Amino acid sequence: MTDISRPLPTAPAAPDAATAVPPRTATPREQFVRRFRRHKLAMFGFIVMVILVLAAIFAPLVAGQDPYADNLRLIRKAPQAGHILGTDGVGRDVWARLVYGTRVSLAVGLVSVSMYTLIGIVLGSLAGYYGGWVDNLIMRFTDIILCFPTFLLILTVVSIVSPSIFNVMAVIGAFGWPPMCRLVRGQFLSLRERDFILAAQSVGVPGGVIIRRHMLPNVTGPVAVSATLGLAGALLTEAGLSFLGLGVQVPEASWGNMLFGAMSISIIENMWWLWLPPGLMISLAVLAINFIGDGLRDALDPRMTLD
Repeated sequence: MTDISRPLPTAPAAPDAATAVPPRTATPREQFVRRFRRHKLAMFGFIVMVILVLAAIFAPLVAGQDPYADNLRLIRKAPQAGHILGTDGVGRDVWARLVYGTRVSLAVGLVSVSMYTLIGIVLGSLAGYYGGWVDNLIMRFTDIILCFPTFLLILTVVSIVSPSIFNVMAVIGAFGWPPMCRLVRGQFLSLRERDFILAAQSVGVPGGVIIRRHMLPNVTGPVAVSATLGLAGALLTEAGLSFLGLGVQVPEASWGNMLFGAMSISIIENMWWLWLPPGLMISLAVLAINFIGDGLRDALDPRMTLD
């Protein structure tokens, strides 16, 4: 017989809507990381670039040998014990030169892209914000630079000055800025008509402050994507110049001048270790950088939705 005096169990009270804790919203940085990590090719490119950067930083440990030490008794020897990728035309270890070439090629790309990104941001922001004669002057100068094929222009200037790693950096940085300038200008032309910019102008905020604090942060995404993709172009430009003998000069090692040293039919047919490794490294680095650029573009796109 049931004891009716015993109170029946009651269901737990529903939480008050006013005191319920709302779910945490991911910050923009967390959303960016999640979107980028979902891009498998971008993650592959990121891992490859991390390995290349670490190899460049710790080149003496990774190479294991002096990339400049020649040995005339080991000229163009096939891969063997002690020389896992063989030796070149003067008996230098190909693996060591490949590792040190990673340092040189990445340094040329990073420095030159940093230079022309800075130039493009400065000129593009001035043209896009102030407009008028400032815009006309900067854009007509940009059009003049764009009239000439960039690689031929760089090739001509480098052939006039003495070829060296520093001149290659300077020339690529000096003539690679027009696309970045046009990109920043287009973004600024759109931003300067926005309400928050008009409000800042109406209360007398100086133009330099508006550009630095309110407009530049809003173009960081497109600039980062463009600079990343530009790094691949800079690597190819350096490799092309070095392959033609107008870039990084021997005995300094770079992927391009390693290909220059293998520019012979007999070498291409019979000595694959002299041209295949640097060619693969150039292709792998450019492919990885392009994958990273695609991942950044997708991760920074506000139209992307999280799963």
